[in-house]
Amino acid sequence: MGTDTSSRRRSLPFVGLLAVIVIYLAVIFLAHTVATSSLDGLDYGRFPDVNTIVRASVIPVGLSIVFCVAIIKVLGWWGPVLRHDPPVQRWVLLIPAALLGAVVAGTDYGTLSDKGTAFTMWLLVSSLLIGLGEELVFRGIAVAALRLNGRRETTVALWTSVLFGVAHAVNWFIDGGGNVLQIVTTMFMGWFLYLTRRATRGLLVPVLVHGREALQAINGLFDATWRLARLIGPVMA
Repeated sequence: MGTDTSSRRRSLPFVGLLAVIVIYLAVIFLAHTVATSSLDGLDYGRFPDVNTIVRASVIPVGLSIVFCVAIIKVLGWWGPVLRHDPPVQRWVLLIPAALLGAVVAGTDYGTLSDKGTAFTMWLLVSSLLIGLGEELVFRGIAVAALRLNGRRETTVALWTSVLFGVAHAVNWFIDGGGNVLQIVTTMFMGWFLYLTRRATRGLLVPVLVHGREALQAINGLFDATWRLARLIGPVMA
């Protein structure tokens, strides 16, 4: 990922940002539909084997990441996407710490170990790809677009969180499990991930936190709070 300069950066208006998000979602939805067309009885968010993980998650999410990388490269935005965060007060570091602590403590490691090494590895790959893809779009491209258009940080935080939540309405079309509460809760999760980016001055920690949330949402690995995981960590959007 090469360095970029202001003279090489292209502009992206808000309408263009919306178009990028819509295309990103379309890539995932279409790739998911094609890749899983021969799988019978597929239950969204439940992966019984490695083949299902690869076809239902790794392939569609991987293609969406390729799309994101292409957009960032064309715009010349590697710097604004990956870093360039204004400093924040030290207490904000408690947010990513709390998020990581919650997901580490809440994961059902017994169920995960019973699945075997290959399954666990592919599940981890899938989760990290989900975190990387969504963070590139919402805490990467969206944050950079709003900042480069002169928006204040409160506006950047608000809009990226709203877009993050609304984008998860795609779940209504995939598994019929979406609801208004899920969208609102996901907006708050988007705000926390934005603060995580600000606190850590980059995308790496948000990707890891998001990936862990996705891991919880997949296959119900969040013990008794599976329903909460479904609200705050949808598998794809």
